[in-house]
Amino acid sequence: MNAIQHISPYAAPGIKLLNRPTLEVIEHQVCSYYRVPTNVVYTRTRRFDLVKVRRAIFLIGRYYGYSLPLLGRRAKLNHVSVYHNSVRLLNELEVMPAVRRDFEALCQQMEIDAQQILQRKRFDQTSL
Repeated sequence: MNAIQHISPYAAPGIKLLNRPTLEVIEHQVCSYYRVPTNVVYTRTRRFDLVKVRRAIFLIGRYYGYSLPLLGRRAKLNHVSVYHNSVRLLNELEVMPAVRRDFEALCQQMEIDAQQILQRKRFDQTSL
């Protein structure tokens, strides 16, 4: 399958197919930030520490233009579950200052502009 098929028109401005990190790199960076082993991130559990990591991976993956179905296949989830987790994290970032500070620190470590992610425009219903 061609990687060009997976670039989303809702990716952050300036993100090009050639200079975006792979999903493996995103997973590794997020897992190392939260100190969670990468082999347990996609296990079928509702533990909040793992859910938080999965949501961050999905949201950052969407920022880089990876499609919902591709992220879902990676996590063995439906694409709607990926969308739901991304929206849930966005809502938590709006109302929970501690979660927002933590996510902004992660974005700073990954050299991402957190303000672009916090703008919900790319994650509304039209991005499906």
